[in-house]
Amino acid sequence: MPEHQYWVVAELTPDGDASAVLEAGLDTDDALGGQQVGNSVVLHGDYHSAPVSDLREVSTHIARLVWVTSIEGGGGATESAYYEPFDDSADPADELRTDPGRWWYSQHFDYYRTRYGIHAAV
Repeated sequence: MPEHQYWVVAELTPDGDASAVLEAGLDTDDALGGQQVGNSVVLHGDYHSAPVSDLREVSTHIARLVWVTSIEGGGGATESAYYEPFDDSADPADELRTDPGRWWYSQHFDYYRTRYGIHAAV
């Protein structure tokens, strides 16, 4: 398993095009895969910097987004950010960091699912 990993759940707008989001999210050497799950797109990659900036070019297709990353080093860490709305200028509406705690990504997704109702299939 790579030292650093990221996961992105991008919830589509009512008219959002999943293929456009997948294409933008997978257009990087660090991307490992992605798929549409219901009205969301789930992306996974092997670096701690997710393609959030790359997804801004297709922000009209994304209603809201969660990014979670695990970072190697020392005790490791897990960081995440929640964007609602997701557009070309929005800062995260919420952020979390667990340090140490490299593999706490499921707890981060649980937090956003419980607090904001975004969950996809993660």
